[in-house]
Amino acid sequence: PFGSTVYAAEAGVITFAAQAQDGLGYGVIIDHGEGRQTWYSHLRAVTVEAGATISRNAPIGEVGSTGHLIGPHVHFELHLNGQPVDPSLYLPGVPQ
Repeated sequence: PFGSTVYAAEAGVITFAAQAQDGLGYGVIIDHGEGRQTWYSHLRAVTVEAGATISRNAPIGEVGSTGHLIGPHVHFELHLNGQPVDPSLYLPGVPQ
């Protein structure tokens, strides 16, 4: 629901925590090393800063409706070596 806390999928370093210029609204990008990044967009609020090191399940923002979209939600992406991939194949706890 709108305003719910958004948590980091894995530990890493925050490389972006601001309003994006591409219609994705407020967002966070976390670098997990080994070419892996997770992206979280359309947030109402960002509660971390670029450069911070965070743990898995750390709060990073709140569900929102910023950017170009209809209705509050979190746009989540997993990138491997710069390419978006299906996150259900790589994240623990996601049904296959």
